[in-house]
Amino acid sequence: MSKYKDIAAVILAGGKASRMNNTDKALVKLGGRELISYVIERAASEVDKIVLSVNRNLQNYQTFNLPLIEDRCQQYAGPLLGIHSAMNWITSNAAGDGFSEIKYLACFPTDVPIFPSNIIGKLHDAIQLNDSSLAMVQTGNQLQPLFSLWRVDTYAKIDAAIKSGIYGPKFFAQQLDYVVINFALERQKDFFNINTPDDLKKAESFMRTGL
Repeated sequence: MSKYKDIAAVILAGGKASRMNNTDKALVKLGGRELISYVIERAASEVDKIVLSVNRNLQNYQTFNLPLIEDRCQQYAGPLLGIHSAMNWITSNAAGDGFSEIKYLACFPTDVPIFPSNIIGKLHDAIQLNDSSLAMVQTGNQLQPLFSLWRVDTYAKIDAAIKSGIYGPKFFAQQLDYVVINFALERQKDFFNINTPDDLKKAESFMRTGL
């Protein structure tokens, strides 16, 4: 699989994880590995440039050797802040960190370790075909806005939305020309969201058949 040179990925790991007893969920172990490591591995199959959106325990994320980006304002207010902060960092550091070719930002939640390895490619094709600003995944009847691809030139609109108090990608998407791509749920573990300790136990059972 060839990699997309004009796409960077951000893994959103900056939430409070209140349903996981406020644990830093991205660093919770699944099969002996940090949860976020599975997402990094899958994103890296399609892009070379990956950044991590984090708001605590930054020293524990340094082992991944990826840029760490904290929310620029009002930490923990919502995932749109992570997208906003990642776009700001990419455009501000483009020359020095090799991000000068980046035109799109792919987003992944840190708590969904199992998803298709060609997800970025399909979102990219949809944006190109429809000349859209944003492409989002849908599974069945459920929109998955944190699995999405954004044109970086939407930053000014995102910035204005955040200043007006909008912090959710799904709500903000209504301001953009977006396209939705459907992914079939072929297995129970596809797009399985690990929100609680019970979810983590269930994900451990998936390890027996492989992620």
